[in-house]
Amino acid sequence: MRASDECTTDLVIDTNILVHASNGNETYYQSSIQIIEWLRDSDVSIVLDDTGKAKPNPNTSVLYSEYRRHLTPSTLGWIFVSHLMRTGRASFVARPSQAAKKSIEKILPRNKQDRAVLGAAHGSIDKLLLTNDWDDFDQAARKACRKDLQVSVLDSLDASA
Repeated sequence: MRASDECTTDLVIDTNILVHASNGNETYYQSSIQIIEWLRDSDVSIVLDDTGKAKPNPNTSVLYSEYRRHLTPSTLGWIFVSHLMRTGRASFVARPSQAAKKSIEKILPRNKQDRAVLGAAHGSIDKLLLTNDWDDFDQAARKACRKDLQVSVLDSLDASA
């Protein structure tokens, strides 16, 4: 699995991968399931953004808010995220520096939520973002993430290969 080659500590997993793992008709279904299985069997943690002013709190995380909005309680994605949170395999990273924030805004000018997701990946140890979003994270954006922020962006097909 390619993700395991690039990641030993932590990663950011975009909501769409967790949604795709719950939809058997989705093109990314099988590879999204493989990502969840790999994470389940590893020691890797998920990373959430922390936009709060006090201690890290899921309720101030843009990514956690996306999880809650798009994953219903009975889906594999929500059950898995809840498990990771309960077992201490979720961490929070602070907001990016001003320089990183400018780079992120240049790469993703249209989508504030995806900027928060990319900011979390930039603040993570392994700097890996898994997303099946090819609209906002097109090939040029993925290349810029690597060059300007040292963040690898993989879809679930590439990550599970």
